[in-house]
Amino acid sequence: MKRTQSTLAILALALISFPAVSKPAKQTIRPVMVAGNGDLDACMSTSSVKPLKPGSFLSVRAGPSVKAKEIARLRSGDAVWNCDDAGAWVGVVFNPKQRTQEEGIACDLGPSNTARRPYRGDCQSGWVHGSYLVNLAG
Repeated sequence: MKRTQSTLAILALALISFPAVSKPAKQTIRPVMVAGNGDLDACMSTSSVKPLKPGSFLSVRAGPSVKAKEIARLRSGDAVWNCDDAGAWVGVVFNPKQRTQEEGIACDLGPSNTARRPYRGDCQSGWVHGSYLVNLAG
């Protein structure tokens, strides 16, 4: 009986000493889709990032989730193409070298009359929360 109690006590201590190992959370990755809009533009509208607090930025993520990896940062006034959506998240295409609408944000979006496809042009793409965008056109 004492041997059984001793064994149980040792097992209990072992369980307390070695907590369960959990797997890391799977990263959310989802490409921004463009085109598939018939004769319309490959991305339907443009926006700019709302005014942010000084020194702040808007994270661009690899997928439509705060858990997705940050892949770029946008500043107040940066212009983006709105190409995709997932709930409150917007899939955007942007040119970090041409930040404002006046500079133009040419991003080789290609024709819209092709099938819907992941963006693979000369600019960057990713996901931002739509509450930080102001519609410019479209």
